[in-house]
Amino acid sequence: MTASIEYNKPTDQFWQQYAELWRESSYKPIFQSPHILQFFANEVNDSIAVFSCYQDEKMVAAAIFEKHQNQYHFLSDLKNDHNFFVIHRDCSTKEIEEIFSSFFQVTKGDRWTLTLHNQPSWANYMDSFLRAGQNSGLFCQVGKTSVCPMLIEESPSALGAKLTKSKNNRYKMNRLKKEQEAVFETFEGDEELDLWMEQFFQNHIKRWKSTPTPSKYQDLTERQFVKNCIQAWMEDHALVRFSIRIGAERIAFVIGLLQQNALLYHSLTYDTSYEKYSPGKVLIVHLGRWMADHNLSELDFGYGNEPYKYRFANVDPDLNTIYISNRFNWPFILKSKIVKKIKDHPGLINYYREKIKPALKGS
Repeated sequence: MTASIEYNKPTDQFWQQYAELWRESSYKPIFQSPHILQFFANEVNDSIAVFSCYQDEKMVAAAIFEKHQNQYHFLSDLKNDHNFFVIHRDCSTKEIEEIFSSFFQVTKGDRWTLTLHNQPSWANYMDSFLRAGQNSGLFCQVGKTSVCPMLIEESPSALGAKLTKSKNNRYKMNRLKKEQEAVFETFEGDEELDLWMEQFFQNHIKRWKSTPTPSKYQDLTERQFVKNCIQAWMEDHALVRFSIRIGAERIAFVIGLLQQNALLYHSLTYDTSYEKYSPGKVLIVHLGRWMADHNLSELDFGYGNEPYKYRFANVDPDLNTIYISNRFNWPFILKSKIVKKIKDHPGLINYYREKIKPALKGS
């Protein structure tokens, strides 16, 4: 097995090999899908580093990073809920350990400092990764970032039953159909995409206008970035859009992303004018029926512990940040220890956000 780091923009040959690896990987992670990473790579251009591992000339592992402020991060930090290493599903535990041993060896040789955000604690390779880090001679610390609530059921039918069981949601769904002649939509391709996205943005802006966190989609650059992401995920056959339409207007939206036997509940909004019908909750009923019909047994609510997710989620595994550097990088080590200490004690979070975080940014 051979491992290396390349600092050039990936070639077409690399992307072809990577696409094959991703399709045959353990998770087919959606934020590391081939076309989304190609889009991100074109966005950052000159600050990319690519770790890859080959066995008998076949790519068996890869990860793409961006260097920012003298630290390496996953390139997919540009937009993600979780960041996975992409590893071939046929790799044995011993081979996975060899992959990560090689990863730490080559990054140590090139004197990398890494901050790996949103690392999934449930990844089947994580124990091997952390053991390799501990054995590398490097500083390697794990700190909890957030959680990733999920609804995981034993079968697609069980998941569908859970999402559609609310009598109140079904009642409001029927009211919408009867009183407003609402149509429940599912798009797996680019049908009406431009209009759909424009209506999504406008409803998102309206939904958050009078709150302390106004919509980022007021920025046209942000809208174009999201449109490009949507296009990339469509090229990877990983995008599903759900909506409720009344006449020519849509009043509720969900952007869903497919990852193995899961649907990631990635982005959503609704028209507050129809609050009495609970359009966001009602759309879950439609989504649940679609998931059951398409053999999906997991609904991943992504990064964060927002209360609405726990109406359905039955597990919330941790998302972690992993800090890696040589043992003499005292400023980085001290900073990471402070951040971990604060995030391990929720009562200190506000103090951290208001006082310490601004100071650390200036360091």
